[in-house]
Amino acid sequence: MAGRERAVHTVDLAEPEGTAMQEGSTAPKRASAAETKWAGKAAPARAERRTDVQGIAAAAPVVAEASARGRKIRVLLADDHTMMREGLALLLRQEPDIEMVGEAFDGEGAVELAGRLRPDVVVMDVTMPRLNGIEATRRIVAELAGVSVIALSMHEEADMAAAMRAAGASDYVTKDSPPDVLVAAIRACAAGRGKAHIDTAPKA
Repeated sequence: MAGRERAVHTVDLAEPEGTAMQEGSTAPKRASAAETKWAGKAAPARAERRTDVQGIAAAAPVVAEASARGRKIRVLLADDHTMMREGLALLLRQEPDIEMVGEAFDGEGAVELAGRLRPDVVVMDVTMPRLNGIEATRRIVAELAGVSVIALSMHEEADMAAAMRAAGASDYVTKDSPPDVLVAAIRACAAGRGKAHIDTAPKA
């Protein structure tokens, strides 16, 4: 059992110390256009924005809120697309009040790491191997009091959002949304104010 725990908590040398990685590997999946947008553009754009005066001013209330809370928001990411997951992790690490504590590439890993790490928020891809995001969310919410789940999906259908809500997700963010929407959702869930961010209106 001790050996198993060490394997699950092995830290990738490319990741900051303290980030738990799910053990094993999966075959690479082709990223969608929405995922490529988030992974390739979100983090650099946000990094650039943080270097100007407006970015520093905008971050001030967030830092004050984190200070008042006494600690950062602990976040676990679960997504089977490596590029997407790593892009999101980079994005979230730039936020002054968010701490990335772990990454999983399937639903089983998300449930296991959530139990070990007890994050404040799990950002959960809906479609993953071994165990989908809906069932993983149901297990986490049932077993771990105080852990919120945000669904992150390419699917914009209302029934998918409803299924995640029924499983216990506090929020639903589509991968076509601006990155700031996810960051705001994480903060809202940590404060107990989760709200679905999904637009099902026909696209122009």
